[in-house]
Amino acid sequence: MTQTTKDTTKIRTGRRLQPAMPFIDIAFQAEVSRFEDQEFEECARRNCSEDPETRQTAIHNLRNLIYQRGECNPRRLDDAYLLRFLRCRRFIPALAHKLVKHK
Repeated sequence: MTQTTKDTTKIRTGRRLQPAMPFIDIAFQAEVSRFEDQEFEECARRNCSEDPETRQTAIHNLRNLIYQRGECNPRRLDDAYLLRFLRCRRFIPALAHKLVKHK
């Protein structure tokens, strides 16, 4: 059974209720955190052929496409933000650029 208060949620762990992080805190941490666990990295390697070298090359290529074409002006150009678009499009910079452009 889960009990909810006004500002936080409590989750049952065993016999005691533990305060859980509010959704906004979780979303903020996901936005700024660079931590990725081993399971996630393995999944990215399998599904997107992503490794550290490919990652940096693809981010660099996507950033160059954005600057060269000038079709869009994204609110951010940091690596973590561009990496989201690349992962959605299996690390193909041209397809990721289309997604950034229509965002």
